[in-house]
Amino acid sequence: MVVDSLSGGERDAATRSRLSAAGYAVPAVAELQIIHCDKGRFGWLANGFSQVIAEVEGKKCRILDYAPSQSLQLHFHNADELFVIGGGRVRCFKWADMAALNGGEAPSECDWLGPGDKLEIPAGKPHALFADPETGVQFHELVGDFGTRTTNFVKGNAENGGCYVLGADGEMRFVPQPVVDRFGGKLVLITGCSRGLGLGLVRHFSATGATWSPPAASRPVRPRWSWPWPSPRRARACCRATSARRSRWLRWLLRSRRSTARAPAWICW
Repeated sequence: MVVDSLSGGERDAATRSRLSAAGYAVPAVAELQIIHCDKGRFGWLANGFSQVIAEVEGKKCRILDYAPSQSLQLHFHNADELFVIGGGRVRCFKWADMAALNGGEAPSECDWLGPGDKLEIPAGKPHALFADPETGVQFHELVGDFGTRTTNFVKGNAENGGCYVLGADGEMRFVPQPVVDRFGGKLVLITGCSRGLGLGLVRHFSATGATWSPPAASRPVRPRWSWPWPSPRRARACCRATSARRSRWLRWLLRSRRSTARAPAWICW
């Protein structure tokens, strides 16, 4: 994992507020770093977190913050990790080892951890994290070297027929490889995604590794939509159009893309 960027604006303020509520005293001059993993397959909320270096009980530590419903997908390290939860809650999915994972076994552990609990991850153990939908989770590292420790994300292959993906609802699902190949890295436009069938489609496509975008402002499943396609102005205009005009708008939007690399793989209307 490497630092992707520095936090700023409302995201920075929200992160500092959660860290403060968890009891961490983070100086105003301390830089909040954004870690975004496997960017080609997942958005930041689906596979990332924020971190800052600050003192905890007189010792310089790496402090991590996961926003509500933020995830870190299935991965393993070449060295041990040990964290202490300061605030919020996190659900940790663990497998005994890679052999158990590749053998199709279910997670050996999928416990919720809260303030004061220790999150211990031995070297080589596949695991994934999901932050509480209301509070997120904040914790600091006791054992480990972020600068030298390697991180390997588990991806599907033909041998095991697919891969496990942690969805936006906090559930771990096995996604068949043909589905991952079809939608992984693609952009999916979904309407009515705040509830019902639309929400179910969001969770399904998120689990495939697709990037998804709503066509108009609606109550988000996760905070803050990203708009890689189309722009909010065009999408809202598309949503306001009549049924006949919607089709024309969609055809125009598809033709207007200079590159088809990120063209929608599926449109749910």
